[in-house]
Amino acid sequence: MKIYCESLKNFVTAGVIGILFIAFCAYFHRAIGEIIAVSWHLTVGENKPVATPDDRFRYLQSHPGKIKIAMIGNWETDNRSNRPRQKILSLAIGNLNQAGGINGREIVTEWMDTRNSTDALHGYVEMIARDPSYYAIIGPSTSGQLLSVKPLLVTYKLLTIAPSISNTKATQAEDFPCIFLPNSSDAQDVDALRRWAQEGKRSNFILINENQPFSIGYAKHIERIFFENGIMVSARTFFNPTDNVSYFMDELKNYADFFNIQHALIVNYSAVPETYERLAKWMLTHTKGSVFSYKLLPGDFSEGELKRMYSIVYFRKSEKMKFYAGKLAAIPGALQDAFAMATYQTPYLFADACGKAKSLHPRDVIDVLRNQELKGPLGYFRFNHERFEKDPVIRVVSVYQLRRDWSAVLMNGRPVLPAGAPVSEKK
Repeated sequence: MKIYCESLKNFVTAGVIGILFIAFCAYFHRAIGEIIAVSWHLTVGENKPVATPDDRFRYLQSHPGKIKIAMIGNWETDNRSNRPRQKILSLAIGNLNQAGGINGREIVTEWMDTRNSTDALHGYVEMIARDPSYYAIIGPSTSGQLLSVKPLLVTYKLLTIAPSISNTKATQAEDFPCIFLPNSSDAQDVDALRRWAQEGKRSNFILINENQPFSIGYAKHIERIFFENGIMVSARTFFNPTDNVSYFMDELKNYADFFNIQHALIVNYSAVPETYERLAKWMLTHTKGSVFSYKLLPGDFSEGELKRMYSIVYFRKSEKMKFYAGKLAAIPGALQDAFAMATYQTPYLFADACGKAKSLHPRDVIDVLRNQELKGPLGYFRFNHERFEKDPVIRVVSVYQLRRDWSAVLMNGRPVLPAGAPVSEKK
């Protein structure tokens, strides 16, 4: 009897452990898959030699007149969602080539569409790593994609410039410095939010963020920086905009009843107009404070409500208007993309670094990118020690003022920024 019970106990224990293991793998299957994929690429992969920076330099020396750049992104998806990054980069590179290219070399681009597939992205990076004809990478499109292939990029020392990515984990001090992000970081954005809150004597916030990687990371920066500066975040709640909105609204009311909520911070990522309009309307009706949203909230708001609604922008008013009037006005969607300027400027910064380097050896170009001032179409630019933009222009402005600013710039007789159009779209 004792032997039977002991065997049954061992069987049940093994079964429970097995079920827990299966549940764990099911829940974290995507992350585990990416880890396995990266480990496979780094250890087994294709049995082909990886091209070193020396190999890429030797290839350039033996192939004068051209320099090839791999353009990695979710190009088809971006075009469908009216984010014309491919057209903006094509315009910049075309203009550069007309002006002589890079050190007299024609820039040859190869467009690689990941179609939101991590496997496709890993495959492209592996191919680039083993082919010395590729000199550098522009892209990928999102911080999640960049982080998934970061071990490959750093291990293979692939020079990479990725505009509109702001995750601070993308560039760490201990990494080989081959990844550059020519825009502000999440931490720099949130410091601008901190200034806005302190200058307006705002405190007692409710922090609402989507249950999505970018929004969660951004909200963590808000909590840390606000706490360090004595700005009270009274409550925080996660939100999936595709869930039952009525249930979430009830939760919001409960928070407001229990906490002294005066202002709201909404870190929104998805485009769910009805949901966010209801959120903002409730906060504007039941509080007298400000409602900040990472993306502009769509909906029909009064002038008084628009003056209490805020968002974050990455340009000086006159700077962006002048730039678009001369460069990007003909590209549909460019005027609504906050990072169109950073995207357009990226090839110019890379070309200027190549021109200032002692040679086109990747080591010398990286040294210039890290340590020297660069010249782009928007003026002078410098990377900081974290390889983000050193002195980005970041402002938190009222939606009312933002719409007034844009109403002065007309295209075909219409305002270039329709009511509710997105302004911020870092990934």
